[in-house]
Amino acid sequence: MTEASPIVFLSNVDESEHKALTTVGQVLDHSEAKVVDKNGITVPMGRPGEVWFKGYNVMPGYWNDEEMTKKAIDDDGWLKSGDILIMSEDGYGVVTGRIKDIIIRGGENIQPQAIEYFLESHPEIIQAQVFGIPDERLGEVVCAAITITKGSTINEETVKNYCNGNIARFKVPNHVMIMDDFPKTVSGKIQKFKLRDIMQDYIRNMKNCQ
Repeated sequence: MTEASPIVFLSNVDESEHKALTTVGQVLDHSEAKVVDKNGITVPMGRPGEVWFKGYNVMPGYWNDEEMTKKAIDDDGWLKSGDILIMSEDGYGVVTGRIKDIIIRGGENIQPQAIEYFLESHPEIIQAQVFGIPDERLGEVVCAAITITKGSTINEETVKNYCNGNIARFKVPNHVMIMDDFPKTVSGKIQKFKLRDIMQDYIRNMKNCQ
């Protein structure tokens, strides 16, 4: 991340293929990282939490923005990354998602990335993006936007059937939307906040057509 100039973890050139592909490597010399819960308490190795950074490479703050700086960096100089990470006993980090992307459905915390990986295991799904939208009863519900292979006849019902019995019931998307492509920034990053808006419009239009 830019605020850490720009890296804290790095893989070695002689790393095993598995670790090179599944982890972000180990913490660089002269840098520190810790994984914490929502109260800022360090969690045991192997458990997910937000990863915080500290070191000479971490910025002192945002230019002329004291309020944003206080939100991002605590009094001891720890930078809150917003990334969810699992740290192994041998010091390798695995990023599993972003805190802001966590879906809270009926009190259950759901990480979208695991559902995205599962959906993309379907032979006719090219790419999946999972996110939450507001719901009066449950707080949020799970939604999925997918791109599919040419000629595919997959639809919302077949996607749900693919999920049922293979992932936890509360993780099965309530709504599925098939798209040609996803909205992206100029650098190619998918904009989930736009997908949420598009999905809500899609659901409203579907209700109006009924």
